[in-house]
Amino acid sequence: MTQERFGGSSVVRRWQLADSLKGLREKAALTQEQAVTELKKGTGRWSAAKLSRIETRVHRVKPREAEQLLDAYGVTDAELRDSLVRLSAMSSEWGWWVGFDDELPKAVKPLLSIESGLVGLRDFQPQFLHGLLQTPDYARALMNAVSPGACRPEELERRVAARMIRQHVLLKEPQHSPTSSLIKLSWNGSSGHRRSCVVSCGSCSIQRTTPM
Repeated sequence: MTQERFGGSSVVRRWQLADSLKGLREKAALTQEQAVTELKKGTGRWSAAKLSRIETRVHRVKPREAEQLLDAYGVTDAELRDSLVRLSAMSSEWGWWVGFDDELPKAVKPLLSIESGLVGLRDFQPQFLHGLLQTPDYARALMNAVSPGACRPEELERRVAARMIRQHVLLKEPQHSPTSSLIKLSWNGSSGHRRSCVVSCGSCSIQRTTPM
């Protein structure tokens, strides 16, 4: 299977682009067949099947193809054209998680691909702090508690680093807004030490007590 199958690029960006292009075709009152007829007047290889794959989010649109589609649909708004062409370029970029291919389970990569394009997130965690709010020490302790001795120290540190890099999604504009104002978590680790954690989600600040 290819890297794309496991979410190597942002799925959400491709979805956004596909839906926008389909909406512009419908706004231009063009059927897929009529749109293909217009597209064939220019360069490139176009067919009804290819356009259908684009609109069903299967085919990844290149910036050049995005421009051709916008021309065929009569889109002249410079700002809209620029935003969609840039979106087509961004949808082809590899995600940060590709660099951690060996450390991340394959089943997690589609989640990360979707998460990279989110503008909001609601989540309920009854036992553990959400990965987007974990500190390095918390993540390290949790991994050791769940799977003690499962990986070498250097591999563990790369997994912790991947979890910290994942949190960069919170720094994008517009910033994500965790819905809970306060999360309080306490648990007994495998060593028997009781730890507690209080998270202020508004500022994403985290307070932890020392092991008891």
